[in-house]
Amino acid sequence: SMIWGFHTQNLREAENWPGQVNFGFEYIDFNPICFQFQAKRWIPIANISRYYEVRAYEWFEPANMNRSVYTLRNLFALDICEVCGSYQCPYCPYYGQATVFIQSITMIILVLFIVFYNHVNLIIFH
Repeated sequence: SMIWGFHTQNLREAENWPGQVNFGFEYIDFNPICFQFQAKRWIPIANISRYYEVRAYEWFEPANMNRSVYTLRNLFALDICEVCGSYQCPYCPYYGQATVFIQSITMIILVLFIVFYNHVNLIIFH
């Protein structure tokens, strides 16, 4: 179930579709109804959209509804390596540690070689 908690007042149906979440209520009046819900991503994608639509409507009168937009900033800020979570991402610092380690060692050796080369040239030509 995508609704957290045992009972939500007047709630008849909850649907999670790609890009939107729908809640069907027996009736909608002026009394606030508060609840938490869980929306699932069906495919692992980063940075696809910042804003999503949520719709609350009356079950027997769907034209009586409220549409709102919500944001998932924590998902929008992810890069593909954090979403993918696979060892197959070669330059991913979270899952491809061997590649990053080899690149770091190579960079350190290169910097040490340049420093040593400059130091030797300074001694020879002075």
